[in-house]
Amino acid sequence: MAVAVVGLAISVAGSLQPAALAGMAVADGKVAIIAGASPQAIALGVTANAMLQAAAPSLDGRGGGKDDVAQGGGTNVEGIPAAFAAVEDLIRQRTGQ
Repeated sequence: MAVAVVGLAISVAGSLQPAALAGMAVADGKVAIIAGASPQAIALGVTANAMLQAAAPSLDGRGGGKDDVAQGGGTNVEGIPAAFAAVEDLIRQRTGQ
């Protein structure tokens, strides 16, 4: 499952310009997070790793990766809305929107 999600993130991030995405899933009471960013998004300062680092504290989680793809996890399922909000804030800050 994780491999398929990573592949999806790479595919979507590579096909939309610029594109940044973050997805989360819950399994066994834990949160998994994946993020992806296109080269154009990276040029704007929106990296997959930055999105993951923004989301992780709300999930009581951690993770990492590269500018184009990052993944991690956490234990605070209730933190998912705040994690998405943190990613949105990061994107708005870095793109000036």
